[in-house]
Amino acid sequence: MGHLLGLPHSFGENVSPCISASGEYCDAWDIMSAMNAFYYPSTFQGVSGTFGPGLNVFALRTLGGLRNGRLLSIQRHDFSDPIELSPLNQPVQSGSLYAVEIRPAYHGASILTIEYRHKADWDPGLPSDAVLIHEEKNLRSYLKRVLLAGDRYSTTAVNIEVVSIDPISRKATVRIGTPVRAARARRRQLKAAEVPRSNRPARLSASAAVDRYVPHRSSTTREGQ
Repeated sequence: MGHLLGLPHSFGENVSPCISASGEYCDAWDIMSAMNAFYYPSTFQGVSGTFGPGLNVFALRTLGGLRNGRLLSIQRHDFSDPIELSPLNQPVQSGSLYAVEIRPAYHGASILTIEYRHKADWDPGLPSDAVLIHEEKNLRSYLKRVLLAGDRYSTTAVNIEVVSIDPISRKATVRIGTPVRAARARRRQLKAAEVPRSNRPARLSASAAVDRYVPHRSSTTREGQ
């Protein structure tokens, strides 16, 4: 069904379980890795079989399933904010987001996405509640890391920390920020690009200067460890 709607297989990098050298079918948290996914047995209208798991952020956004401000798009370099997530593929809670994306202006040519998955509804076959980090590149999604409470995922450009996961209230809190080295490199880059004071534009207002992210209106370990 997913292929009929234009969805490709999902991939994984340096994750387990994985059944191919290319990473194809290696996102077991997503139904588009159907050969290698966390199913659950059930019966529907008298027919028994296996079902789930739900779709990841890449697939849901492709199908138009992340709207009404439920996807936060981060496009700034200077932030360090906690963000509360509701579980993907389940009814959203008031005031919560389904997912976060870190856009190319911040993270190079690819997009990083962050989602929280909870063992219920479409996802009872999952091994545990967790926060997933995906990278989107070449029109495909790649599962990069599965994080539990207290875990971190870092690249040279961004640091993602899971502050807490509460399966009872179905909420996960993550903190997203700029690693020290990336922040220093960014400051050097900005300093090198400075123009003479006489040619500088007027300062932004205080309210504009503290704007740290842009809502999407339609969703310390180092990388590779």
